[in-house]
Amino acid sequence: MAKREKKQSFEDKLRELEEIARKLDDPSFSLESSLELFEQGVRLGKELRVELESAKLKVRKLMEDGSLQPFDPPRKEGRSGEDSD
Repeated sequence: MAKREKKQSFEDKLRELEEIARKLDDPSFSLESSLELFEQGVRLGKELRVELESAKLKVRKLMEDGSLQPFDPPRKEGRSGEDSD
């Protein structure tokens, strides 16, 4: 039986990785259990990196196509009386 039947969201994977890191800090785990957790953490870290890279490429592509413009928030006028000209 597979441990993860359905596809986990990025956020779920990140929470799982954080939980693994917390468990690895616990000195009561055996070396074998710690190695298994470490292996799971490495796998999750790789999956998360791939998803982040994919998202970055998608954003970059959208920006190059002109479909998405960079956000430039309006500048607030300084209270010291300085003009923004």
